[in-house]
Amino acid sequence: MGQFLCIGLSTSVIISRKELKRSSHTPEEILEKFEKELVPPELYQKSEVEEYVIYNLRDSAVNSEFVPFITEFYKIRYEDDEYSRRSQGALQEISERKNLDEWLALAEEKSIEMFQIDQNYSSLEIGFWNRVRYYKNYIILSLTGKVWMECYNDLFKFLLDSIKLRLPDCRLKDVLEIYITD
Repeated sequence: MGQFLCIGLSTSVIISRKELKRSSHTPEEILEKFEKELVPPELYQKSEVEEYVIYNLRDSAVNSEFVPFITEFYKIRYEDDEYSRRSQGALQEISERKNLDEWLALAEEKSIEMFQIDQNYSSLEIGFWNRVRYYKNYIILSLTGKVWMECYNDLFKFLLDSIKLRLPDCRLKDVLEIYITD
C-alpha cells in the first residue's frame, strides 16, 4: 500500500507518561502547551490513566455540528461529479448516526473511502531541540494518493483555493500553483 495525503478530524491525542518524563520541561508545562496548541479544553476531555494522558474529543463539542461541518467540508473538497456523488452517499450514512461513538464505529468499518479511522504519531516542539511525541487518532475526511494528486489535481485545487481565501487582497494569489517537482 502506498502513502496518502490525508485531511482528518482529530478525535484523540495520547501522550505517554514516559514521554513526559523524558523532557527537560515539567509534565505540567508540557500539558499546558498541548492544551494551548493541540487540544483546547473546550473541545477535548482530559483523562489520565497509569501510563498515559489522553485527550478525547468531547461529545458536546461535536454532536450538534458534526454533520453540518462534514456537509460543508465535502461540498468544498469534492467538486468532481464522481466524488461529489460519493460524498453524498457518505453523508447519507453519516447522517443516520447521531453521536460521536456511532460516527467512530462507522469510520472503523472503513467501508467509506472518505470517512475512516486512522492514527499517526507526531511531535510537538516544547523548547529548543526538545520535542514530545504523541499519538493521534483521526477520522479521515479526505484521502489522496500521490499518483491521484498528480493526475487529477483536485486536492491541489482545494488547497490552492484555501490559500487564496487567506489572501483576499493580494493579486499575486491568482498566479500561485501547487505542484510536485522532481
